Amino acid sequence: MSTPSVLVAGAAPSLSTEFRCIYAYLRKEWLLQLSYGFSLLSTTFGVFTTLATFFFIDRLFGRQMTPELAPFGAPYFAYAMVGNAFLAYVGTAIGGLSRRIGAEQSLGTLEVLVGTPTRRWVLMLAMAVWNTIYASAEVALFFLVGGVGFGVDLSRINWSALGAVLGLVV
Repeated sequence: MSTPSVLVAGAAPSLSTEFRCIYAYLRKEWLLQLSYGFSLLSTTFGVFTTLATFFFIDRLFGRQMTPELAPFGAPYFAYAMVGNAFLAYVGTAIGGLSRRIGAEQSLGTLEVLVGTPTRRWVLMLAMAVWNTIYASAEVALFFLVGGVGFGVDLSRINWSALGAVLGLVV
């Protein structure tokens, strides 16, 4: 139950209880990620090895495997990089919430979260928001490593189409 807020001249209105709960959950997850440095290193290494695998497949078979991509001027590696990057969103949509609940259970924090007066939908929304933020960071890492590390030409990206697709996917 929230109390009515009193607006004072010059003071910013306070955030609602739900938004503060979501912010607290996101902060908890961020601090948890920072405390486990190996997790971040493992994710980065996973992105690099995935991209390296498709990079060498492209160098080995390249145009023989994908003559359909020739009219678009896109090599197989760029196609595979984009597909694997957005697979992070698909994984989040399919099983992100159940994995997050399982992680909270294994950490022993699920009982504490459920025992708080926070509404269940707020907890689920906070978990979904964290999963989306994490997947977005992974997508950005795919594009960063692919562009900088493997030389994928990102200059021809259609930013408005990318924004529309991200809006629909997320």
